Amino acid sequence: TNGVANISVSLPEAADLTVRVTNGLGQQLETRREKSIQTGNIRLDMAPFGKGLFFVELTDGVNRTTRRVIVQ
Repeated sequence: TNGVANISVSLPEAADLTVRVTNGLGQQLETRREKSIQTGNIRLDMAPFGKGLFFVELTDGVNRTTRRVIVQ
């Protein structure tokens, strides 16, 4: 990506999600809540973090998924 990541979300029912961005060293860079989301895109501005490998973790408190994002 060039600094903006769009994470696609498709859940069976609406849920509040916690979004965490960490770098390749495991340092947490951002945490935020997305309220009542079922389908759509979560837009993340990755530009402040510079170039590199990042992980975006989405959790609803029960289920968790992690996406890898590379900023060039």
